[in-house]
Amino acid sequence: MQGLIFGFVVTYFFLKGAIPYLLLYVPDKPNKRSAHKTVTPSSGGISFVLTTLLFALIQREFQWFLCLPIAIVGLIDDRIKLSASLRYLAQLITVYLIINNTIFLNYEFTSIADYLLLVLLLFFGTAVINFVNFMDGADGLIASTFFLIILFTSIFSQSFLFVLAASLLAFLFFNWHPAKVFMGDVGSTFLGSIFVLIIYGQNNLQEAFRYLLLASPIFLDAASTVIRRYSLSQNIFKAHKSHLFQRLYDSGWSHSKISIIYITLTLLISLAVLTENITIIFVSVFFTIIFGIFLDLKYATPFERSI
Repeated sequence: MQGLIFGFVVTYFFLKGAIPYLLLYVPDKPNKRSAHKTVTPSSGGISFVLTTLLFALIQREFQWFLCLPIAIVGLIDDRIKLSASLRYLAQLITVYLIINNTIFLNYEFTSIADYLLLVLLLFFGTAVINFVNFMDGADGLIASTFFLIILFTSIFSQSFLFVLAASLLAFLFFNWHPAKVFMGDVGSTFLGSIFVLIIYGQNNLQEAFRYLLLASPIFLDAASTVIRRYSLSQNIFKAHKSHLFQRLYDSGWSHSKISIIYITLTLLISLAVLTENITIIFVSVFFTIIFGIFLDLKYATPFERSI
């Protein structure tokens, strides 16, 4: 309860005072890929980054500070636009630090397989961070879905993270359409790295997969888009408007309608995971996939036209 009150109150009043300064120093100007028409302050994610880490300091939960470096790089990138290679280097370092303090804590490398596993974990961890970042393109989408993801994670095991869930809820008051502030890379990369820390901090693969499922509505969109772009010989590292949520917006759907779809699917899967019934979980994920295909074929702008 203490974390809930702290997270919501601190974030709400911090943002209320910070938005004019963020508009002045970190304005997000619309471009051809933007889903907004006016200049909007960015880097609002600094509110839940600082709130969470301040509470972590008070509670002596220092492992969450592993996600601070990438948030700092994200804040700098919001301001001056760093190169893709430098951003990816920051992601690699962050994921390595997380791995070294979770899966490979006190671990001695003795074979090539150990190093191959490290490479695989680095690749997967940076993919998670980038997927979260890629999907932060509609008002309220990432903030609302991650509110649910972090809330259910708090219920399952990480009670400390109630502070981040409450902080994201407060952030949503300003980020829901029409957004008064965006979270920016400082917020999306922080959330992505927090999620990597949650997944890699589990005791076994089954538990890790359970948490990964919580984000399946947004990750299925991101992963399928990468695969489809690659199959069409597109540069998967180049900015684009091919995600399902972007193509739904281009077809005339509102920010709120799109976000509500993803919220509903995330809630559905979260409740299914909460039951720990494998059949219910499978059905919820299968429904999410089929519903996504239905939206793609029935309502979204055709994929090929978005390239």
